Amino acid sequence: MTKKILIVDDEPEIQDILKTFFASLEMTDLSFARDGLEAFALCSQQKFDLITLDHQMPFLTGASFLTALRSKKGVNQKSPVFMISAFIPDIEDSVKSIENTLFFDKPVNFESLARNVKMTLNKK
Repeated sequence: MTKKILIVDDEPEIQDILKTFFASLEMTDLSFARDGLEAFALCSQQKFDLITLDHQMPFLTGASFLTALRSKKGVNQKSPVFMISAFIPDIEDSVKSIENTLFFDKPVNFESLARNVKMTLNKK
């Protein structure tokens, strides 16, 4: 079964890197959002098996998006989220304790990321 993944990042280079990363795991059903508002709109339209998320983005930060996603009843309320950001230390502890969310510092360790993607998606 194909896994649907949403990549949320305002930098096209990072989107490309993550696209290549997921392709190496034979995961190609990818959607992209450039900011938290666009991601929130996509999440109201379809179910994702995994959401990768940057923190510092225009319009709605990753932390704000995550808080809104988890508080709104919907198909992605409990979807796994991997926040990948250079600003993890700046994120409030209340956000870091949100269920079904993992945090990865940039530059990301792709071995660790791959291991966690496989574990998370094989649970389903």
